[in-house]
Amino acid sequence: RWADTALVLTTDHGFMLSEHDWWAKNRMPFYNEIANIPLYIHHPDIASRAGSRVSALTQTTDLMPTMLDMFGLAPGPHVTGKSLLPLVAGGAPSVRDIAIYGIFGGAINATDGRHTYFRYPERMESHGLYEYTLMPMHNTSFFEIRELENAVLHRGFDFTKGAPLLKIPALPDAKRSPTQGGFGGTRTVLYDLAVDPHQMHPVTAPQIEQAMCRAIVAEMQRHDAPAELYERFHLSP
Repeated sequence: RWADTALVLTTDHGFMLSEHDWWAKNRMPFYNEIANIPLYIHHPDIASRAGSRVSALTQTTDLMPTMLDMFGLAPGPHVTGKSLLPLVAGGAPSVRDIAIYGIFGGAINATDGRHTYFRYPERMESHGLYEYTLMPMHNTSFFEIRELENAVLHRGFDFTKGAPLLKIPALPDAKRSPTQGGFGGTRTVLYDLAVDPHQMHPVTAPQIEQAMCRAIVAEMQRHDAPAELYERFHLSP
């Protein structure tokens, strides 16, 4: 059935097995053991490329337009991901120049494929952290009244197509699952993967850091990020 079957295999994040003295996931800085996840794509139309390896930068937001492309369908105008089929077919050198990634309340992480950059707020529990939702639930529990008492109705974002949302201040003891705890290793750092692929030795390179910040801001603007995040991370839109 491989002649008419496509297969995509990936995962949501990696897992630390004592690298950098960390175990498990999400609390630590997002080293490549966490962020550089597997991705295998088989497509019968390009079976001649089977077994080939692509080193181009991709992101999980690219999966949906890739699957649509497999069926000859175009994504909607709000989609920011790119189809990866041109990469798999060998017809394109890249589909993106930058990827930003992370988890709610943590760092803004970015990579251009050569460098990785972890940018943390000066104070992790500083103001300017809100939850936006139409369904006030955490992973496994409803929001408590004390969380909702200062909620306001927000105008909405471009990706909600203008539909308003509840804007709820994120309380320090409520914004994460208690089984995960808080964040650790919260230091802004830059790594050069060409000379330090295991991310052991941060580098000081102001020009590269400034370029990464400009790229982060461009991606935040492209995704209609909340205005308070620019202040939280000391970025200028």
